[in-house]
Amino acid sequence: MPYITSIERRGIEKGKKEGILQILEFRFEDVTQELRQIIEKLDDIEVLGKLLLQAVATPSLEAFESFISQNVAGDAPGLKKGEQSFGEDDDEHSLMTPVELVHHFYEDIWNKQDNSQIPILLRKELVFHGSLGQYKRGLSEFADYVRMVTTALDDYCCTVEELIVEENKAFAKMLFEGVHQGYFMGYAPTGKRVCWAGAALFTCRAGKIAELWVQGDVYGLLSQLENAESLVEK
Repeated sequence: MPYITSIERRGIEKGKKEGILQILEFRFEDVTQELRQIIEKLDDIEVLGKLLLQAVATPSLEAFESFISQNVAGDAPGLKKGEQSFGEDDDEHSLMTPVELVHHFYEDIWNKQDNSQIPILLRKELVFHGSLGQYKRGLSEFADYVRMVTTALDDYCCTVEELIVEENKAFAKMLFEGVHQGYFMGYAPTGKRVCWAGAALFTCRAGKIAELWVQGDVYGLLSQLENAESLVEK
């Protein structure tokens, strides 16, 4: 094996790191800052060579992150092989599957209204598209949305009726319900219980929810609110 100077080694390392990131960006576009930092910490040319090949062959970004966690994380400073560490706010919950994430998302954040679970279950760059005409980005905006809904609807409850999972995606058939106690969707409080069906599409990454699209029977909900308002007025 030919002798490689320290300058040449640093050049090879830099080239492999840039190659890995360029391939991932070309194939998947969205490469998180956490993953970039993990790759930058690696200084083993052989390990970087493995990752370069994996970047070309991996079927998804999630599979690439899993490969790092299970095979080469121990070669990065501060990381242990078999651990999944993609950010300061990731902990043992990062090992949750999409099924577990969906159930904890609705049971803990919505049904129990435990906002302390938001940074545990959701990625800090969360993108949320709600059926109630809401678009939120980041944890703070999403927390405000949760407070808005649960303030307007007392005893708010989300029920997962059916769940289908494929790789890092989860699709849930939902039922939402609550008692109309605050100003909501343009209607003053009626004290009546409302419920509506919906569906939610989750995208999970590195053990947390990264994006969520929710569609609900908004027309059915508005009809219930209108009928409830007319009964109150009588």
